[in-house]
Amino acid sequence: MRIIIIPFMKKLICMSLALIFFNANAWANSEQEAVTIIGTQEDLQSLSGSGAIITSDDLDMFEFSDVGKALALVPGVYFESEDAYGLRANIGVRGTIPHRSEKITLMEDGILIAPAPISSPAAYYTPTFGRMSGIEVLKGPSALTQGPLTIGGAVNLISTPIPTENAGTLNLEMGQDGNRKLHAHYGGNSGALGYLVEVYDHTNDGFMQIAGNPGADTGFDKNDVVLKLSYQINDNSSLLVKYQDGDETSDQTYLALADADFARSPRSRYPLTALDNMDNEHEGYNLTYRTERENMSFSATYFYNDYARNWFKVGKIGASVDSAGTLTNIAAVGSSSMQDVIDGCNSSVVATATAACGVLNATTTGAAMIKNNNRLYNAEGIDLKATFETGNHNITVGYRDMEDYESRYQLTDGYSVAIGGAMTKTFTDTATGTSDNRRKDGKLEEYFITDAISLGNWTVTPGLRFTDYETTEVKWSDEQARAVVASTSTKKGDASLFGIGATYDMANGTLYMGMHEGMTPTMGDAETADNYEIGYRNGNLDIAYFLSDYDNFVGTCTVSSGCEAGDGAQYNGGTAEISGIEISYSESFNEDGEVPLSMAIAVTSQEAEFSGTFNSDFFGSITKGDNMEEIPEILVSIVNSATVRGTTYNTMLRHVGKTCNTAFGPAGCSVENQQDAYTVIDMSAERSFGDLDGYLKVGNLWDSDENIALYYGKRTLRGRYLDVGIRYDF
Repeated sequence: MRIIIIPFMKKLICMSLALIFFNANAWANSEQEAVTIIGTQEDLQSLSGSGAIITSDDLDMFEFSDVGKALALVPGVYFESEDAYGLRANIGVRGTIPHRSEKITLMEDGILIAPAPISSPAAYYTPTFGRMSGIEVLKGPSALTQGPLTIGGAVNLISTPIPTENAGTLNLEMGQDGNRKLHAHYGGNSGALGYLVEVYDHTNDGFMQIAGNPGADTGFDKNDVVLKLSYQINDNSSLLVKYQDGDETSDQTYLALADADFARSPRSRYPLTALDNMDNEHEGYNLTYRTERENMSFSATYFYNDYARNWFKVGKIGASVDSAGTLTNIAAVGSSSMQDVIDGCNSSVVATATAACGVLNATTTGAAMIKNNNRLYNAEGIDLKATFETGNHNITVGYRDMEDYESRYQLTDGYSVAIGGAMTKTFTDTATGTSDNRRKDGKLEEYFITDAISLGNWTVTPGLRFTDYETTEVKWSDEQARAVVASTSTKKGDASLFGIGATYDMANGTLYMGMHEGMTPTMGDAETADNYEIGYRNGNLDIAYFLSDYDNFVGTCTVSSGCEAGDGAQYNGGTAEISGIEISYSESFNEDGEVPLSMAIAVTSQEAEFSGTFNSDFFGSITKGDNMEEIPEILVSIVNSATVRGTTYNTMLRHVGKTCNTAFGPAGCSVENQQDAYTVIDMSAERSFGDLDGYLKVGNLWDSDENIALYYGKRTLRGRYLDVGIRYDF
């Protein structure tokens, strides 16, 4: 267990005084519940903007362990698969770029969960989704309260709550590719004390085959432990302490496949990726105080998250590497960039393709530089929120103060690759002096206030958010001592954001509409957009139109997105517009009959265009009206469920329309930059035997192998697989 150092003494004193005040004056009843940002289904219907709740029953249908599959049930949300397991979330909302979920507010139990949300928002850590009990999604003006990333929306993962009575669940699962899962939790209440103990262990050997090393694992091993304690101080006030510790070892790589290799064997990997491995650890603490009194509620949370990871993976590819670490380029390619070598293999020039493909497939000798992407992250802060009801006003105020950092020290080793794929280390890096030896620190202070004003059938909710942030980056030119500063840069920013939402209660539903100003903090000029929506919902149907009008669209160069020049550099894309229509519909049929049926549909259709003409090293040559990259044209999900003679059968169809990974004009996306449209069908069956549930699930029923991601080559889905499991409630 790491030692916690608390730098927020002034804020914690203020927090303590607030707790004393509210505890002394409170007198209404309070009960333990999950930490949410929306609340109940009833709260969802009165929300001043778009939103969605995915319940534990929804997740149990398919025993989801991949957050991307679960989010397919929410229109306007899309997920770019990277490893086919959902180990690292790539979530986009209403046109935000999905890479590492860096442009949405990603939370667990209402707490920002990216390793360093301010200084490095790319979410290389994704909470273990298999242990979650639900998801909340906020879009539109209601997302204004969930900063600091307020353009697309917010996703809140809800962990297992403390049960009101002593109870537990044991879930065991096994299946193809060496899939093994154990998930168990037990908790309850004893007087004023509540508790929960939870363990999660999930292992999979992987579905990819490495040429020349057919027995190598390409899967993962994830382990989580969660402890929760609650204490009922009095009838109205409670404390909740949460501790989580997790680790992951996964044999994943950035390097995918060139076109011809993908066409021949889409679920294979190149020999020089055999050593690629992600090793990470996450530790987090939350302390939450909650109280309620007549017409008032208050919560205060202190949070601390510590994350360390080393992704040992191929960074550059060449013809040879010597004992001094000098990498010789493949002559026909003229570059050691992974993307350039992949492009070389795809080249129509025979000599270039032969040379590049030969090194990739180890049919000729080659070399690889494998980088230890070693990074430490830390984030801690406090969140305060109070709600007051007076007359026809429901006022919510919030405050957040946090600090975070990312520290990098990355060594690169050299390996020769023999014909057949055997790898021999020829260079061991013991000291760098590169720009990768750096640290970024972030500070954030923000406030928000909203007021839901009831005016007959209308409820109007204006809101304001004030954000001050600062990021500082220091780069060193020496080694671990970090005594010689190469450069220092600081960015300070602030924003005052306004939003307003309105609902109108009709006889058969609710009309909602609104706008809000959104912002994404950056090291340069902040990304900003005015966001609009109008929609209708009635419990079964929710249909909405949205428009995001960007004043400054920002692209970030990251290795994970396929950009190797200047990791972390940011580029302004000027004005842009993203619009779309979202539809969700659910219905139950024959509920009292012999065969109860249910159906849920989610559809998203969206367009994204640049509004100006410019040239950029990042975006390329852009003409007004060109379509933006990484945004699927259409998304469709359909879930059906039927119970026949005690067995429930579930089917889920997911369709993702074609997507381009570069900006493209009216003529369309070029073939080499286009991710194929694809459709996946998953099925499950479940039967109860008292407290014991048995289930079977079949993933990717059609064994689809289309290209689903396009950076450093093409990637595909896990092939058809079968898992069986049991859930025992006790």
